[in-house]
Amino acid sequence: MFAFAIFDNRTKKTFIVRDRLGVKPLYYCKIKDTITFSSEIKSILELADLDEALNIKAVSSYLSFRYPILDDTFFESIYSLPPAHYIELTQDSFLIEEYWSLIDRFKEQKEDKGEEFYLNKLQHLLGSSVKYRMISDVPFGAFLA
Repeated sequence: MFAFAIFDNRTKKTFIVRDRLGVKPLYYCKIKDTITFSSEIKSILELADLDEALNIKAVSSYLSFRYPILDDTFFESIYSLPPAHYIELTQDSFLIEEYWSLIDRFKEQKEDKGEEFYLNKLQHLLGSSVKYRMISDVPFGAFLA
């Protein structure tokens, strides 16, 4: 889970990056030559001088799917950076690129290893994940249904 920005002083480029699965939100607003970004919309509303017009498409998708779809937010001029994407900023360019794709990962797999292999692998990964999270200095329990 991450969202961060890096400025490369040599190339004078800024990269604003969101994690592969989109766990950490990253919102941005581009007005003229200024970009404002944050993991919360209320920060952008405080900083950016923007029109706070309601995005009707986002409201419609929220009422249908309980979530604004694609890169929409409830504000016309604020967008959500899609998961596994980054923004590359230079003095005169603004570019959004995808750096990872789950579909490409499936395409890389050349052969089907069978249902038994995947069930065993899933069992191992879930067991390992729970065991890792049970490490603590105080006793506690986990109930997994």
